[in-house]
Amino acid sequence: MAIAEGHVWGWPFIDSRSARRVGRDVKAVHTDVTALLNAGILDRGEDGRIIFPFDSVKVEFLLHAT
Repeated sequence: MAIAEGHVWGWPFIDSRSARRVGRDVKAVHTDVTALLNAGILDRGEDGRIIFPFDSVKVEFLLHAT
């Protein structure tokens, strides 16, 4: 969850600087940010910048063996 831990990123796009902040490559960060935007965990501000609009998020999930 290193991406969400970046808090308010302040960038309107994903670049190598944002990827370096979380120790990942740009494509992986873009994929993760897109998924988090689609899930409503990240948002875009009025100026288009990516923001984490919460103080905290509790995530619960159950994994089943196949």
